[in-house]
Amino acid sequence: MIEVPGILGVPKGSLGVLRADPWIPMRPFGDYIKFPGDGGTQFEAKLNKTVTPHSLCVKKTADYFSLWLNLEELAPVVIDCFTDNMKLVYNRTTHTTSNTPGVDIRISNFGGTSTVEWLDPSQLSVTSYFAPIVNAMVSWGYKRGVSVRGVPFDFRKAPNEFKELYQKMKALVEETYRINNNTRVILLAHSMGNPTSLYFYNQMSQAWKDKYLEAHISLAGVWVGAIKPLRLFASGDSLGVVFVKPIKVREEQRSMPSSAWLMPSDKAWGPDEILVMQPERNYTVNDYKQFFQDINYMDGWYMRQDTVNLIRDLTPPGIKVHCLHGINVKTPGVLMYDKSSWFDSQPKIIPDNGDGTVNVRSLRACLNWQKQQKQPIYHKEFPGVDHMTLLKDAGIIMDRRELRNYVDMPHFHPEKNVVNGIDLYKNGRHIHEIRHELDQQLHGIPRTLSAGSEGEPTSPTIGSPSPVTGSVKGFSFPKKNQS
Repeated sequence: MIEVPGILGVPKGSLGVLRADPWIPMRPFGDYIKFPGDGGTQFEAKLNKTVTPHSLCVKKTADYFSLWLNLEELAPVVIDCFTDNMKLVYNRTTHTTSNTPGVDIRISNFGGTSTVEWLDPSQLSVTSYFAPIVNAMVSWGYKRGVSVRGVPFDFRKAPNEFKELYQKMKALVEETYRINNNTRVILLAHSMGNPTSLYFYNQMSQAWKDKYLEAHISLAGVWVGAIKPLRLFASGDSLGVVFVKPIKVREEQRSMPSSAWLMPSDKAWGPDEILVMQPERNYTVNDYKQFFQDINYMDGWYMRQDTVNLIRDLTPPGIKVHCLHGINVKTPGVLMYDKSSWFDSQPKIIPDNGDGTVNVRSLRACLNWQKQQKQPIYHKEFPGVDHMTLLKDAGIIMDRRELRNYVDMPHFHPEKNVVNGIDLYKNGRHIHEIRHELDQQLHGIPRTLSAGSEGEPTSPTIGSPSPVTGSVKGFSFPKKNQS
């Protein structure tokens, strides 16, 4: 559920620039794999079609061309060609999807970062995705394709069709561990990449996770669904592109099993909570079949049945998790259609709390694991920060204090921890004393430490556990419109 931030329209939030802090002279320990969200991977396509929506659409191409995200493909008239090339065809017998006949889609550079750093290969600034994070990490000593890697994937589909992806992902984690001196891997995921990663963790043995994985960093995780996919199915969503009419992309959006998978879960929305309103009736989590019947798209119901139980119980991942997300941004809470808008026009919105895309109850669902697994769950919220700005704001993700905190993590091995001639484990010295000494060597300026904190930085860090507020026992989530 990625929006193209501010394309020819209103910017989405206040964007920051990641700082490449000069005080970090070395690559911080821990190697990262980036797992993008829905819409966060570049697609290329090659055509050999016999039928197109209209005469302006190309039937055959000699080579692959950029399909997603290619802003030229979203222009009026041409967008019909795009949606036909991008959509999936659902098979009710096999419960699988395939490309439109005559369309071959490829996803390049698995393990690299180029196809997840930018949504558009032309690298227009408004289409940056993981690029700000990767650029900053490279400046700190990380190396693309070695210690910072990517998992580009077909975000149109759901984990029930990801057998090959997960095999490749397992091999990538093991390879990344091996080529970086047997250093455990940190997986950083955005949006849909988080539940997709959770399904992967649930398939792996605890012994494998203990050996190869250090932590999971969740950015804006859609753990138990969101209201927004319901609008994709009913009337389409322009995803922030001001010149795109939602109805023009609805067919393509409807065809994606990932949209069905990310619908609100009955584990987080109660049976009496209205999700969609229209003149004839209202819909709750118990009315999805009727909803799909009423919008004349029963494939959506079958795709929902295929995917509803993949992570429905939210089984703990069995690894350390850092759960970061925005709050206090108006987010779709209830979709209200009147007689004239149902279901081909855009609804009015009753807002909920969230990050503008994902509802807060879904973002906070990771808190359920705090009492369900021995590995710690750390939680941090950023008021006023939306779903996409979270990837770009310097003070949120890669603040130097955030990275420093990883020095405390057990994946630091004594034989490797010699930095600027300082042995990080020599004589059992306190780690914060080492940090202080490093700062003095680099800048000659001591860091300010809070009194009585044993050298802890004064600013909060990603490593600071957040107390659970409200009832999250089992699956008792906050009601709508509560923060």
